[in-house]
Amino acid sequence: MRGLGVGRQIPSLLIAATGLLLTLAPARLDAQSYPRAGSLELGGSGFWIGASDAGAAVAEETQNQTGGGGSITLFETSARLGSALGVGGRIGFNVTSTIAVEGELIYSRPPIVVSISNDFENAPDVSLEGSSLHQYFIDGGIVFHLTNLRFNDGGVPFFSASAGYLRQLTEDRQSIESGQVYQLGGGFKQLVGSGQHFGVRLDVRAGIRKGGFAFDEGGRRTFFVLGGSGFVVF
Repeated sequence: MRGLGVGRQIPSLLIAATGLLLTLAPARLDAQSYPRAGSLELGGSGFWIGASDAGAAVAEETQNQTGGGGSITLFETSARLGSALGVGGRIGFNVTSTIAVEGELIYSRPPIVVSISNDFENAPDVSLEGSSLHQYFIDGGIVFHLTNLRFNDGGVPFFSASAGYLRQLTEDRQSIESGQVYQLGGGFKQLVGSGQHFGVRLDVRAGIRKGGFAFDEGGRRTFFVLGGSGFVVF
């Protein structure tokens, strides 16, 4: 499947961003190392969001024969949200040099991939990529800057945790699903240039999506991974 093949590849923009961050020269050193307490950060990123499960269903037919009853399975279906690229924006505030709070919005278009198996007439299993969802993560979280592990005054690794709102719309925007999203991850930030007002950021996260689009009911929880690179402005 074309969609599944793309999902196995990490986009080149993430690889390029990682190389850039690893080779950047330290920003002009200042008496006060980044991050500075009381400072505001604005940022934007490109993301790759991995595929995740979206439930399963069974198509059955009731037998009406005299003295019989019961049902037979015609076929089974399972669904997943394919991997997708996304874009996001965030605003953060450095409460101290170690702790920051931030809010973030991420938009993506994951495709719905449906697999059909166990056909009653022994037809071969097949996977089909259907329409894509409009998916939004709107969350708030906390960032811990690991200042003891900094590699220069302009760069610092971090750990992050967030929780928020999930909203998914079908391609025609006629059906809406909602839920919650939780993310845990880390990365690093690096100041660029001499002005100390611009930097780059790399994120890698694991997440849980609760609710949203699914073939079955019951508040399904699904796991996903997310990687992103972008910029920050101070």
